[in-house]
Amino acid sequence: MFKNVKVSEDNIKYLRWLYVISLITFAIYILKYNFIYHLYEYNLVILPTFLIIFLCGPLYYFTKNNKLASIIIFVLSTFLVSFFIYTAGGMNAPGIFWVCIYPFVGGLLFGLIGSIYGGVTMIISYFIFILLDYYKLIPYHQAIQAEFENEKVTNIYTFSIVMIITTFYFLKNEWNTQESLKEHQKEIEVLFKLLMHDVATPVTAIQGAVNFINNKGIETEITKKYFGTIERCSQIIINILSQARSMTALSDGKIQFKGEATNLNELLISSVEFVKIRAESKKINFILKLDPKEPTIFIDQSLFKLAILSNLLTNAIKFSSANSEIIISSLLDNNNVIIEIKDHGIGIPKEILTKLFDVKGKTTRAGTQGELGTGYGMPIMKSFVEKFNGRVEIESVVATEENKSSGSTFRLIFPIYVARKAFKSLAKV
Repeated sequence: MFKNVKVSEDNIKYLRWLYVISLITFAIYILKYNFIYHLYEYNLVILPTFLIIFLCGPLYYFTKNNKLASIIIFVLSTFLVSFFIYTAGGMNAPGIFWVCIYPFVGGLLFGLIGSIYGGVTMIISYFIFILLDYYKLIPYHQAIQAEFENEKVTNIYTFSIVMIITTFYFLKNEWNTQESLKEHQKEIEVLFKLLMHDVATPVTAIQGAVNFINNKGIETEITKKYFGTIERCSQIIINILSQARSMTALSDGKIQFKGEATNLNELLISSVEFVKIRAESKKINFILKLDPKEPTIFIDQSLFKLAILSNLLTNAIKFSSANSEIIISSLLDNNNVIIEIKDHGIGIPKEILTKLFDVKGKTTRAGTQGELGTGYGMPIMKSFVEKFNGRVEIESVVATEENKSSGSTFRLIFPIYVARKAFKSLAKV
C-alpha cells in the first residue's frame, strides 16, 4: 500500500516531533496502567508494541530508511492508541477523540495513501468499539472511570499539542508546495520564451531565403512545389509563435491597452477590408448589417481589430465554402453592444465546440480548402473579449442527412455602461 510513498524532509521533522510525543505519552500510560491502575494483563500487547515504536528511532538513525521507520511508527501508533482506548472504555473512553486524528497524520506523512489508510483505520476502530460495546465486550475498569475527568483533561491537552504541530507542518508543506510551483512555473516561462526566440530566428531566415529565390525567379518547376510547401509550413510556425507570444503577454499583463471611443460600424468595415483578399480567393461575399444608431464603445482599436475581429473573420473564411456569404452585424440593445459574425460554413462538431476555448484541447481542423490553423486563435480571442469586459456566445449547426444547412454564429456582447470603467481597471494591469 505504501510502496510508492515518498517522505520529504519536512515530514521527517514532523515525524520526529510525533515520535517524541508518542513515546512520552505511551510511557506515561504504561506507568499508569502498571503502578496506578494495576492493569498488568495488557502488558503482553502494550510493551512489545511500545518497544518496536521505540526501536524505530535507532532504525532510522543507523539505516537512514525514513520511509520504513515512518510507516512502522504510524501503523503501530494508531494500533496502540486504539488499544488504549479499547481498554479504557471504547466509545466511553476519555481519549476517544484521538481516533479522528488518524487521517490527518497519515495524510501529512504519506499523502493520499496515508490519509486513506488513516480514514479506514478510524472507521474500523469506531465500528469495533460500537460493536463490542453493543455486545458488552468492552472492559470496564473502576480505577480508570474514577479518574475519568482527569484523564480527559490530560488527553485534551496532549491532543491540542499534537494538533497544533500537525497544523503547523501542514501549512508549512502547503506554503513550500506553492513556492515550488511558482519556481517551476518561472522556469517553464523562461524556457518557453527562449524556445520561441530560438525557433523564430531560423524559421524567419528560411522564409526569407524562400522569398529571395521566388523574387529572383531562379527556381525550377520541381523546386517551386517544394519551396511552396516550405513557405507555408514556415508561415504556420510563425503564426503559432506569434499567437503563443500574445497568450504569454496577455497572461503576464504586459499588453498595454490604449482606449478610445470607437465607432463600431467603422471598425467592422475596416476589419472586413483587412481580410477581404482572403475572402476573394474563395469568392466569399461579406454582407454588413450595421445598426444605424452607430454604437460607440471604448476600446483599444488595434488590439480589438487584430486579436478579436480578425481572428473571427479569418476563422469564418477558413470554414466557409466557396461562393458563400458571411454576415457581419452590429446592434445597440439597451445597455449592450452586440457584434455578430455568421457564416454558412461546415459548422463546429459538439466534441470540438465544448473545448473550443480550451488552449489544451485539440480543436485544430483543416478549412474547406485545406487551410491549416494553430488551435490558439479562439482561446486568444476569448481572452481578449473578457479583458474588454465582454462575453462570447456561439451557435453552430453541422449538416446531417435530414438537415443539409450548416454554419456558425459568433456573438460578442459588451456592456456599454461599464466599458470605460472596465478599461480603466485594465490600464492599471
